[in-house]
Formats: sequence, C-alpha cells, structure tokens
Amino acid sequence: MYRRKLMKTGLREKFLIPTLLLILMGTSLTATISFFNSKRTLRSQINAQLQQNAQSTLEYIVSWVENRKQDIILWAQQSTITQAINMAGVDEDSGSFIFIKEACENLKNYKKAHPYFEEIAIVKADGNVLTTSKTEIQEETTGAGRTMTGRNIKELQFFQKSIQGTVIISDVTVSEFSSKPVVTIAAPIKSADTVIGILYGVVDLPYFTKKFVEPIKIGQTGYVYIVDSNGMVISHPDPSKIMQLNIKSFEYGQRMLSQEEGLLEQDIEGKKIMLAFKKDRGIGWTVVASVESDEIMQPVRQLGWLNLIMTIVILLLAAVVIIYVAARVTKPINTITSSLNLVAEQVSDAAHQISQSSQQLAQGASSQASSIEETSASLEELASMASHNADNAQQANTLSNDAKQAALNGSTSMDVLMKAMEAINQSSKEVAKVAKGIEEIAFQTNLLALNAAVEAARAGEAGKGFAVVAEEVRNLAQRASEQAKTTSELITESRTRTKDGIRQAAEANKVLKEILDCVNKVASLVTEIAAASREQAQGIDQINQAVSTMDHIVQQNSASSEQSASASQQLSAQSLHMKELVSKLAALVSGTGMAAESSTALPETSTKSAPPLFTKHGNIPGQKMLKKENVAQPKSKPVEVRPEEIIPFDEDELKDF
Repeated sequence: MYRRKLMKTGLREKFLIPTLLLILMGTSLTATISFFNSKRTLRSQINAQLQQNAQSTLEYIVSWVENRKQDIILWAQQSTITQAINMAGVDEDSGSFIFIKEACENLKNYKKAHPYFEEIAIVKADGNVLTTSKTEIQEETTGAGRTMTGRNIKELQFFQKSIQGTVIISDVTVSEFSSKPVVTIAAPIKSADTVIGILYGVVDLPYFTKKFVEPIKIGQTGYVYIVDSNGMVISHPDPSKIMQLNIKSFEYGQRMLSQEEGLLEQDIEGKKIMLAFKKDRGIGWTVVASVESDEIMQPVRQLGWLNLIMTIVILLLAAVVIIYVAARVTKPINTITSSLNLVAEQVSDAAHQISQSSQQLAQGASSQASSIEETSASLEELASMASHNADNAQQANTLSNDAKQAALNGSTSMDVLMKAMEAINQSSKEVAKVAKGIEEIAFQTNLLALNAAVEAARAGEAGKGFAVVAEEVRNLAQRASEQAKTTSELITESRTRTKDGIRQAAEANKVLKEILDCVNKVASLVTEIAAASREQAQGIDQINQAVSTMDHIVQQNSASSEQSASASQQLSAQSLHMKELVSKLAALVSGTGMAAESSTALPETSTKSAPPLFTKHGNIPGQKMLKKENVAQPKSKPVEVRPEEIIPFDEDELKDF
C-alpha cells in the first residue's frame, strides 16, 4: 500500500521530502552542537570570571586589612601613647592629665583621618580603658589611679591575646555603641620591651561593605559577599543578611568552609546559583562571588532560539529551491518523453529498413571476401621477400662487425708501432750524447798530446821519444774526433728519419681512426637496416594475420547480416515495449495515473515536424549500394537528419543542467 502511494508521488515530492529531512537532520545536529559548545564555553568563562572576582576582591580586602593593622601598630608606638599610660597612675598634680589629654586628641585625629574606624582606644595593662577617640575630657573625672572612661575590657578575648605581645584581628562582633557588625584590630603598647597596655581600633564593617563590596557587580544579579571563619556573613550587599545568615547551616556552606577555594552550583532560595569562593588563611575570611545561572544562560537560550529560527528559514528556502529545481527538471523530461514516443514509432519503421540493408550487407560481404583472399596471397609473397632482405641485412651486419674489429686491431698495432719509434728516437738521443762525449774526450786528448809535444821539445834529445809518442796519441785523438763527428752526423740523420717515421705513423694512425669511425657508422647503419628489415617482416606478417582475421570477420558479417533481418523484427516489438516504458517515465515525473495516456497523445505539429530516420525505400542516408541491380533505387535524395530535429530541446530548458 505504501509502495503504491509512493509510486503515485511526483518527482518533485521524491526530491523534496528526503532533501528536507536531510537538511533538517544536518541543521538540527549543527544547532545542537553549537548550543552545547556555547553553553560549555560560556560556563567556563563565567566560572573564570567568578574566580577572578573572588580572588581580586580577597587580595584587595587582605591588603586593606593589613594596612589598617599597620596603622594600629604604628599608632601604638607613638611616644604620646606610651607616656599617657606611664603617667596614668600618677597624681594629676604632677601633670599626668596633660599626657592623657594629648593622647586623646591624637586618637580623635586618627579617627577623623580614618572614618572607617568606629572607635580607637588606649587600654592599660589591667584592662581599664584609659581613653578613646569618643571620650569627652573633663578634668574633674581624672585622678590618680582612675581612667577617663570607666570601662574595663580585660575579659575580652582580643585584649587577653594582645596583652601577651601579639597583634590581633578579632572575630566579627556587634558594636555595643552602634549595634553594627565590627571587627577589632589590637596591638600591644610597649615601654622598654615591656607590654604596658594595648591600642585597638574598631573597624565599621557596614562602611567597609559600602565602599568595597557593594560596588562589585557581576552581570545583573551577581554580587560578592564575605563570611568569617565560622560561616557568619559579615559583609553583604543585602544588609538583612549581615550577622544574620550563617552558611555553616547549609551543606554548600560547610563545603566552602572546609576548602580554601572552589566552584559550586547550588539551589539557593529557589534559584540555581553559581558560586566561586576563596579563603585567606591569615584572617580566616572567605570571599564568595555568586551569580544566577539563569542570567548567564540567557545568551545560550537566545542562541538556541536563533538556531531554531535559522533552521526553519533554511528549510523554507530549501523547499522553495527544490520545488523550483524540480519544476525545471520535469519540464525537459516531459519534453523528452514526448520525443521518445516519436522515436519509438520511427524505430519501428526503421526495423523494416534494417532488414533490407542486411541483405545488401550480405552481398557486399561476399565480394569483400574474394578481394581479401587475393590480398592475403600478395601479402604472403611480400612477407617472403621481406624475410629474405632481413637475412641479407643480418649477413651484412656480421661482415661490418668483422671489418670494424680488423680496423680496431690495425689501430692498436699502429699505437704499438708509434710507441716503439718513440723508444728508438729516445735511444738515438742517448747515443748522440755518448758520441758528443767521445768527441770532447778526443779534443781533450789532442790538447794533452800537444802539451806533451811542447814539453818534449823543451827537453831536447831526451824528449824526442816522448814527442813521437805524443804525436801518435794526437793522431789517434784526431781520428777519434773525426769518427765521433761521423757517428754524430749519422745519428742526427737517423733521428730526422725517425721523426719522419713517427709523423707518418701518426698520420696513418689518424687515418685508421677515421676508417674505424666510418666502419662504426656503417655497422650502426647496417644494424638499423637489419632491425628495420626484421620489423618490416614482422609488420607484413601481422598485416597478413590481420587480413586473415578480416576475411574471417567478413564471413561472420555475412552471417550476421542474415541474423539482422530477424533481429529487426524483434526491434519492432521492442519499440512497443519502449513506448510503455516512456509512459511509466511520464507517470514517475508527473505523479498521476493519467500521465501515460497524456504522454502518448503527441501534438500533431511535432509529429509532422520530425523527419523519419530512414527513407521509405530502405536506404540508410549516405550509404553506397554494393550491387545496383539487386536493390531498387530511391526516388528522392535522402534527407539528412540532425539530433535536435528528433528531440527538439531549447537552450533555456537545459541551462540548469
């Protein structure tokens, strides 16, 4: 049932519904992720801001309290304060009243300069308050051993600790004068390293709250308040909670008091509150920064609403775009279905023409088969000749390689000959040197013989025999010199001829190398010719195989053409089936049951305007007839058919595709 309804829906609905669901899922997922990421980020920022406020406020308060503590310590060290206590037990006639009065005036000046002090007082070691910043001085009320206030605070805890020599910051108490919450800072007063009393200042916490706590705002509802070590609220923008609310009675307050710092989210008075707290170990106070969760989550809720609105807008825009695109898509498809109906009718007519053409193909195939057989025989003869050429080229390649090797051997032998002639030339040089040495020796011998003859002549008769010997030695030296010259001339001539031989051998070697280069080139050319001949033979063999294959294919075509005649009859039946499919396509696009009938009812003008794919006489346009005597000639020239005439599409209809 559902499938039948789905089939009746149009193409627009099939695009619209899944796409909108996908967009809805994507935008919803994106909005959800954005919402929770924003919530987490904003919460982290608020927590950091709360912690920063608590930290900075606590640091400022601790610094301020420490400064007030230093003020009390400094005042306690003033000489007028010490002298006032030392002179308090002396009779007024001795002038003790003057020191007490001066100390009282100093306390009033201190309070005037520091209005956050409710009272500043000097206390003796026995606990009696000597004077305060509020005391009205009357001389008749003073005297030996008396005080100007009549108060004794020795039972108070801050006095008991301070009188021991330490500076004390007391717990928060309610002032007996103003009924306001106050905290007392006390410092010992010393004289010669002995504690003789204390000086204390009472800090007005409402003044402190108004100046330091109330100005701190966190958003619209956030604020900062302070609790002491016992959990009592000592400073709060709401005065009704000061000294009235103790967070120790609540579970979240106990957690805050047990830790030095942290973050909490707690339901307080019906509201979810985010808290950040920080405790100071020195004074024991805890600063708490708080803000309502609803306030900080307001931007996140606004972001959620904005995401919802954007999702709706995106869905609406997507629906409009999909409807528009679907309309643009279905319009050309409807045109296509109408044209396909026309094509189906023309295919039926063409089937008959294909049957006639198949007979023509069978006749042409027979003629081609005989021609291919003749071509195959010629190619076989050509292949034999190419193979013979390849063998001759291979033999020529072998001979050229032999010639190349012989030229290479001749070049090698010529190199050896040149080296040998160089060696002969070098030996001739050595022999020439020897001959020159012999000639020089003969010259020296001749000189010696001449000297000997001169000496023999000087000797007279006694030297005649020696003179004859010297003459013979001289003759031998001259003959040796002549033979050395002759040898040198022969060696020179031999060297000249050797150089000529070396030059001729070098030229012969150069010619041999040129011959070797030519032989190499010839060998390369012969190798290429042999390779080309082999490739030519292989190519002719492949052509022969291809022709044989063509012969087989032509025979198959002859048989296939006969089968085409019967296939054309099946084509006519398939054209009817095609018309049914086109009707279903039209129903799919329009989504109506009457689409099939409307798609087959074609406009009369379109039927007339579309020319047939084939002529009535069965000729395919542009086909050449193989045998004119067997086929009737067409009465008119076939009309050339263009695709746009069969399926007329406008550019405007397809510009979106």
